[in-house]
Amino acid sequence: HLRKDHGDLPIHVSDIPYNEKFGSLNGVDESLEKYIDEMVNKKGPTNLEHPWYAFKGHPVPRKDTEYESLVPIEDMPIPRVIADTFERYRRRAPKGSKSLFEGLLGSSNTDDQTNEDVQREYRSAFVNMQWALGTMGSGAPVHFHNVAWNQLFYGRKHWYILPPRTTLMGKKQVLDWVENDIETLEKEGFHMLECTQQQGDILIIPEMWGHAVLNTQDSIAVASELAANLYRIPVPKVYKDLTNLPEKQPI
Repeated sequence: HLRKDHGDLPIHVSDIPYNEKFGSLNGVDESLEKYIDEMVNKKGPTNLEHPWYAFKGHPVPRKDTEYESLVPIEDMPIPRVIADTFERYRRRAPKGSKSLFEGLLGSSNTDDQTNEDVQREYRSAFVNMQWALGTMGSGAPVHFHNVAWNQLFYGRKHWYILPPRTTLMGKKQVLDWVENDIETLEKEGFHMLECTQQQGDILIIPEMWGHAVLNTQDSIAVASELAANLYRIPVPKVYKDLTNLPEKQPI
């Protein structure tokens, strides 16, 4: 299905998602069909000691329904249970954020999964619909963000989760991190919760909880995070101004 219907779509393959944003040059643009062939034949970036990952973000509402989208509403409806769950966050959102959640619950009809208007409403609370395809050994480095949900359609993933007080943001390829960093981190007091996500499982990660994700089988998944933060204080505008100051300033 992927090769037939979306094989010609351009994707970015890299050691970590959004690699250029985080300072990694390990990435290449290619077609989805080529990456699938590399996975099947164990070639190219899928055959490295620390394999690369196909990860494509679709900003809502600009990119998630375009021709090149890998998350069209008809193929990737948000499950009703997710809409119901995130509706509960509405009352906890900071002042000024509630508009993102108004009406999120939608109708109670059983056709919510196929009703395009309802699905668009469900998606309006989220910042980005993310689609990921990766071979065993690929995945996402330790990081954190707003509360998010992750649904695994095929394969198996292992999660390493850190509470907010010891959360981390990293940019090392996840298998490399697991092999070389975790033991030291645990000795330093970074005690991780671990779980395995099986095909069909949906995992919800709370805001500010660090997590790294390792594909232990070839895997296909989608994920999205809330557009609104619930706990973090927004960075003051003055901070952004300070970052543009010369390196040395008189006191």
